Amino acid sequence: MVTFFPNGKYVLSANEGEPVEKYESDPAGSVSIIEVGYSSPADSVCTTLTFSESDSEKSKDGVPVRTHDYLGNFETDYSFDKDIESEYIAVDGTSQYAYVSSQENHAVAKIDIERKKILTLKSLGYKDYSQCGVDFVEDGKINIVSEPYYGLYMPDSLTTFEVDGKTYIATANEGDDRGETSNLSIRISEFLRTIA
Repeated sequence: MVTFFPNGKYVLSANEGEPVEKYESDPAGSVSIIEVGYSSPADSVCTTLTFSESDSEKSKDGVPVRTHDYLGNFETDYSFDKDIESEYIAVDGTSQYAYVSSQENHAVAKIDIERKKILTLKSLGYKDYSQCGVDFVEDGKINIVSEPYYGLYMPDSLTTFEVDGKTYIATANEGDDRGETSNLSIRISEFLRTIA
């Protein structure tokens, strides 16, 4: 996703870095801050930020940023930054911070735009369906009931808004996955063939 800064000074890009199906290639997820050259586009300066494990922060209920580190058993060049998939990006009302959703990691990053720095990549934690209810049955009817399950928020698009001078983030929680079941089974079968 590409977002224009309110005053036109920057263009921000969330670079998802989604892997191919069999994980033969998995680019690092990142965020680019492009300082626009007013006299000429050629004068624009791009700074690309990648994520490290030190950026990650657990949720209030102690849930870490969701990674797929089991892929390290099958990927010789596995790394934390390749596992992060930046998806949507929004700027707050002060034009000081950008917020970036990483759906597959059930996390949101906070970026200091002027300093060009990742401040945190925070896990959103679990959603307790025994408290809020859910409709798991695909029968064309709405029947929201409490269930003894937990889910992940997995934010897709997001936006910011302010109330009484405080910034809030609203996210659309798609609940998509990375297709781990099929991909992991493919990688495990390849691994087993290798060691057999």
